[in-house]
Amino acid sequence: MIAGSRYANRIKLDVNVPHAEIPARYSKASALLIPLRPTVQDAARFPHKLGKYLASAKPVITTAYGKVNNYEFIDEVSALVAKTYDPKQFSKKMQFVINFPEKAKKSV
Repeated sequence: MIAGSRYANRIKLDVNVPHAEIPARYSKASALLIPLRPTVQDAARFPHKLGKYLASAKPVITTAYGKVNNYEFIDEVSALVAKTYDPKQFSKKMQFVINFPEKAKKSV
């Protein structure tokens, strides 16, 4: 999928990152992504990674689905929340971070 993207030269996928390096990676991110799908699995779980993302003090981009809805995440206030699991909606939130970095930081 990355290779087929017109932005492939801008995308870097790191795998098997040592656990000790993860906090430093989070701190360098413009935003952290946790898209939740409209599936039984995602509806039934609380993504613990979300807690780690929030602790990083970086904008979090997620979808309004499952347990996330139990925690008053308000779009552009406490997170960047796409209404549905739609790549176009999710990409708009990512574009928001690029276009309005100061506003995005306020959603932390």
